[in-house]
Amino acid sequence: VQTVKDINTLQSLISETQNAHSVLEITKLVSINVKHAQKEMKYVNILCLSASIVKKNMHLAQKNVYLLQELRRTEEKMKFKVNLKLKRKVKL
Repeated sequence: VQTVKDINTLQSLISETQNAHSVLEITKLVSINVKHAQKEMKYVNILCLSASIVKKNMHLAQKNVYLLQELRRTEEKMKFKVNLKLKRKVKL
């Protein structure tokens, strides 16, 4: 056992002990913060993936609207042609 010769030595020993505890506590806190950051990164990655899926779905929805409009135009053209043929037959 070491004998403490003066108050400065005692304070120095106490300070070293407190610093050792502080380093351990800081290490634990950093570890906890890293784990939380990793969870947050997973959440951010999920959000980015969701945004990408939403963007793709919006693009597909726009494409479907365009195709539906094309289908309606084609249907109208076909009806027009059928009506024309019927009118021609009636005139004959």
